[in-house]
Amino acid sequence: MGVSGLCQVWRQFHVHLIPGAVMTKNEGTLDRVIRGGIAVTALGTGLAVGGVFNPVGIVLFGVAGMAGWTAVSGNCPLYSVLGISTCPVPQQS
Repeated sequence: MGVSGLCQVWRQFHVHLIPGAVMTKNEGTLDRVIRGGIAVTALGTGLAVGGVFNPVGIVLFGVAGMAGWTAVSGNCPLYSVLGISTCPVPQQS
């Protein structure tokens, strides 16, 4: 199953969770790169402090998962609630 297949599965699953909900991109490129860096750093630090055998490691894995998911998807649920978007505004000619 390729990336497009995974996206299709996600859309079908996601529609059943919240009917009518659409995940719109609300993060710009710099925002996504920073979140990706935070995810990698939190994952590495979580492994360094003992992984799942240490409460700090568990919290860091959660931070890494959240930051990583928002970086990959380009959608931040908190931004959606607050009405924030760091996406560039399209130029109109």
